[in-house]
Amino acid sequence: ILAQGTIWARASQALTGLGRAAASRRMAVVTVPEAASAAQELILAPKEGAYLDLPAGKNVADVIISFGPQPGRLAFWVESAEDPSRHGPVNCLPSVPSEPYALRGMPEGRHRVRAALWEPLPDQPSAQPKQPGELQAGGAFKVSQRAAHCFHVKRFADFAPGYDWQPVEHWHRVPPGLEISMDLSSGGDGQRRARIPQQWQWDAAVDGATRRVPVEADATVGQLLERLSLSGATHEMVWKQPDGQHERELDVGWTAQQIDLFRYAKDIVVRSKLLP
Repeated sequence: ILAQGTIWARASQALTGLGRAAASRRMAVVTVPEAASAAQELILAPKEGAYLDLPAGKNVADVIISFGPQPGRLAFWVESAEDPSRHGPVNCLPSVPSEPYALRGMPEGRHRVRAALWEPLPDQPSAQPKQPGELQAGGAFKVSQRAAHCFHVKRFADFAPGYDWQPVEHWHRVPPGLEISMDLSSGGDGQRRARIPQQWQWDAAVDGATRRVPVEADATVGQLLERLSLSGATHEMVWKQPDGQHERELDVGWTAQQIDLFRYAKDIVVRSKLLP
């Protein structure tokens, strides 16, 4: 993805410093209002291990980078977490900026942002670091503080819940109304898990009105009609495509789990068979 540094070149050209003459490279820098403040941490965002979603229809994302207030000159760059030799330019600023920057055009994958507070060389006060190695231990420049955060750019996916516990990954979009569990016990993995509640409340559209009815996985369409004080002789439960072009009557013997009622709750209606 980062072969020959093409994506890094494009990204580095996008980091501009909002008129900061000290930005030594052509960086496309974008200001984000109401920057967060924090003490002592050099890198505030992205957080270590953060997952960032790829926008719909795009193969790259914008990554917001922000720094904590610290005295000193700042140098930072982004590199591949799998191969640090594949990195963008070292960007040098005369001080730690108070506003976040937006780094454009980050591809899917695992990346790392590095930052360092550095001091100029005594005999070359105007010299700036140009390579990451110059800011590492034993490098040409004296460094008072270093920080590094790994983050992931990934296309998020909808979580498909069931009535049994299932693991929830960092890149899952979780629908509302689920039971969430997290293993925080000693030796636990901290993994989030989710499931559809064993009984949940469905706000059913019945002849144009909303009526609430309890639902379990094995509750049949016929049983749900009975709970609504209706019968299969007078009413039907119908799945309707959101655009209204297609619909299907649901068999009274099918269960809520079989028709995936939790997922399609807004697309399934109850209507009278007696009305035209």
